[in-house]
Amino acid sequence: MKMRLCSILLCVAGLSFAGQTKTYKYDNMTIIAMQDRENFMPNKIFHGAPVDEITAAVPEGKSPASINAFVVKTETKKEEEKEGGKKEIKIVKHTFLIDTGMSTEALFKNLRDAGIKPEDIDVILITHMHADHIGGLLKDGKAAFPKATLHVARDEYFYWRQANPNIKQIMFAYLKQFEPFQYGENLPIERAKQTENEKNISIMRNKPAARIIEMVDDAFQGRDASGHTPGHTVFECNKMIVFGDLVHSAALQFADPNICAQFDMDTKKAVQSRRKFFDRAAETKKLVLGAHLPFPGIGYVLKDEGDHYSFEPIDPNQEQIIDRTK
Repeated sequence: MKMRLCSILLCVAGLSFAGQTKTYKYDNMTIIAMQDRENFMPNKIFHGAPVDEITAAVPEGKSPASINAFVVKTETKKEEEKEGGKKEIKIVKHTFLIDTGMSTEALFKNLRDAGIKPEDIDVILITHMHADHIGGLLKDGKAAFPKATLHVARDEYFYWRQANPNIKQIMFAYLKQFEPFQYGENLPIERAKQTENEKNISIMRNKPAARIIEMVDDAFQGRDASGHTPGHTVFECNKMIVFGDLVHSAALQFADPNICAQFDMDTKKAVQSRRKFFDRAAETKKLVLGAHLPFPGIGYVLKDEGDHYSFEPIDPNQEQIIDRTK
C-alpha cells in the first residue's frame, strides 16, 4: 500500500501550481471548476491493452490530464407545512465542495478567485481518500472548512483508517462534522438526535447511525464505484454525475474502458464500474465532472450504435451549460 501511495504522489510531485477556476451556470445550479494543477499521465502507468495500441492512441507518450475539484451551488424550493395547515415555501441552499485537491494552498487560492470563503462551504463530498483528493481538508492540522459536514463512504473511510494513519488526523479534526455514509443515501444527511458519545461510538465501530434524510431536489447520492479504491464513490444528482477517478486518461479510457491505471487497486471492479457509469452517463445525458479529465473536467459521455464510448467536453469559454436531460 505504501508503494501505491508513493506512485500516486510521484505522478503529481514536482509540478508547479498552475491552477485556474471557471464558473458555469447549469439549470438552477452554479458549477465552479477548480484546477489544483496541470498534470499528464504517462503511457507506462496504463495496462489492459497491448502496448502498441496504447502508443498508437497516445503517440506523445502521455495523456493530458488535470487535478480538479468542484464547487456546486444549489438552490431549491421546499414546501413546509406550518401550524394551522398553512404552507410556506422555503429556499434551501447548499454549497457543495467535491474533493479538495492536493493542498489548501491551491484550493484556497481557487476559492478566493471564485469569491468563496471556507466558511461558505457547508457540505464536502469525497470520492475517495487518495492524497490528491483530500489534501485540502486540513489547514495547520485543523479542519479547513469549519462549517461543513464531511461525507465519505463508510467502506472507503474504514479501509483507509487502517491503511493510512494520516486519515485518523482528518477524522479527529472533523469529528463533530464527520458523516460516513452508506451507498444510496441522500446527501447531505443529518443524524437523528444522539449524544456525542453515541455518535463517536458509531463512527469508531463502523456501525450505521440512525439518520434523518434531508429531502431536496438536488441532493446527491453516493453510488458504489469501487475498484479504484475499496470505497471509491461516484456522486450523482438529478442533473450530473461526478466521476471521481473512473478516468485517468480521457484519451485512452473512453475508447477502451478495459484500460486501467496502475492506481486502480482492483482492476476487475474498476473496469466494471467504469463501464457501468459510462453507460449511465450516456443513457441519462447527465453532465459529467471528472477529477482527472483535462480542465475544466466537464462534459458528456456519448455512446454510438456500436457500443463505443467517447467524451465530448464542454466549450470552456461558455458561461451557460446546456441541460441535455430535459
